[in-house]
Amino acid sequence: MLTLTTLNLFPVPVSNRLNILIKDDSYHSDAVYEYQVIDSQGRIVPKGALASKKSFLNLSNITPGVYLFRHKASEKQIESRVFIKK
Repeated sequence: MLTLTTLNLFPVPVSNRLNILIKDDSYHSDAVYEYQVIDSQGRIVPKGALASKKSFLNLSNITPGVYLFRHKASEKQIESRVFIKK
């Protein structure tokens, strides 16, 4: 059974702090959400795991540009969003 996950990133464009909100129908307290931030050259800038449905990333160390945030909710479900770092 496929569960519905919704990924929200804000603010866009982002200066330094990217807020992440995951709305997941199957969320449970020990869920871990893997993520990657990918630059326009295809390089993974940071990657890691979010242990909460509401989280943030400090992006002050990446250069301005267009990035892809890729979120893995399960082995079969991957969501991506584009955001701009100013």
